[in-house]
Amino acid sequence: YSPGLKPTEHMWNTLKEKAYELYPHLDLVSQSEEDGCTIVEAVKDFWRQLDQSLIHKHIDTMEHWIKTVMKARSWKRILKYTLLFG
Repeated sequence: YSPGLKPTEHMWNTLKEKAYELYPHLDLVSQSEEDGCTIVEAVKDFWRQLDQSLIHKHIDTMEHWIKTVMKARSWKRILKYTLLFG
């Protein structure tokens, strides 16, 4: 399992960063239903504003990462490449 090699993981990270940029108060929300709705709306808002080229960028880098993993030949190397570039 290597989350650094999944473009969806990178997108979730980007989504969280941008949601906090748009709604910095999200750190202060509770686990109430009302605050849950606020978070959902923040994510939807960002998703609508998301530049599709960002998604393609994450997808387009996958070929590079697959080749890197294939060259690594050991878990230590895979971990090193994931931490350095992932």
